Amino acid sequence: MTVSPQKHTTRREVFEGNPIQVFPERTNLPSELLPFYDFWTDACDGGVPVHRTSMDPLNLPPQILPWLFIINVKRDPLDYQYRLIGTGLTEMLARDLTGKRMSDVYYPPGHNEFLRHRLKMVAEQDLAVLASFDAGWVSKRYIKLTSLMLPGTTDGTTTDLIYGVTIRHT
Repeated sequence: MTVSPQKHTTRREVFEGNPIQVFPERTNLPSELLPFYDFWTDACDGGVPVHRTSMDPLNLPPQILPWLFIINVKRDPLDYQYRLIGTGLTEMLARDLTGKRMSDVYYPPGHNEFLRHRLKMVAEQDLAVLASFDAGWVSKRYIKLTSLMLPGTTDGTTTDLIYGVTIRHT
């Protein structure tokens, strides 16, 4: 199913006390995420999910590359595999998750469910999701992060890629 992102209604949800914005208004995004969101929106020419050929990381704004991640959606059973993870995220996490499956990566239980919930929203409903949270899962509760996840496809129909950027609030 391909649908223009402009035709989606912005809404807010809460998952176990954590707020999530679905198809967030551009004006609600942190300025650091705007180049990524604008690039994705422009690539949505035919609708959502966005085809991989329209989201080549080499064409993305360079300031977001350290914070970019691309996840392969695996089905039967549903799982997620890090296809690419930027150097900024790798440094913040103190580990390189490239090639790792979500089922093999340890996150504290509270964050794991919140992360999986957002990934499932993108993978199964073709939704763009924005969430802010603390970085307690890297033992740094004083660091606030915002993550934007967007649906992508390699076959033109099914969301089998998730494009994302996670930024740190200063």
